[in-house]
Amino acid sequence: MKLSLIAILVIAALPCFAQSTAVKQVPFSVWSVHSPDIPVVERSPYPLGVLTPGQTIVVSRVEALSNKGPSLGTWPSGEPIPCTIQYVLQLTNGAVTHTVPLSNAFLHNKTSQTYTDSGPIRVEFQAGTRIVLSMIAPKPQFPPVSCIIMGLDITVQYQLVAPKKTPSSEEANP
Repeated sequence: MKLSLIAILVIAALPCFAQSTAVKQVPFSVWSVHSPDIPVVERSPYPLGVLTPGQTIVVSRVEALSNKGPSLGTWPSGEPIPCTIQYVLQLTNGAVTHTVPLSNAFLHNKTSQTYTDSGPIRVEFQAGTRIVLSMIAPKPQFPPVSCIIMGLDITVQYQLVAPKKTPSSEEANP
């Protein structure tokens, strides 16, 4: 009985020792933008949202989920028809610009939803500069193509950049 009690206590104490090394977690923030529909025809870039950070930020990922599209419509079977042209999300403050192509692939055959993921990125925007998130329509083509995008939810993940330390007058002149 004593041996089994000691064994239980030793096993229960092991996770406490395994947690002794701290894993540095980098906190991130999310800028969330929703657009019920995107009428980008003859208006490109089409601004979807703006953010003016009070501190320098680094954008680390952009994701977008559409409720419908980009789509040309549906086949008689009810399956959506993928858009043949490429729409693009653009993040810019005028000095720095990053684009993310919107996916034309549907999540599965019976839905017209699409999911876009930039993957890991690193785009730095300075404090106090307005960042605009826009939809960029493809260049007009012949014959004209008109795709529908409805209910686009976009998340922009970013981290705050720690302000650079400037030496105080005492540190600069010892």
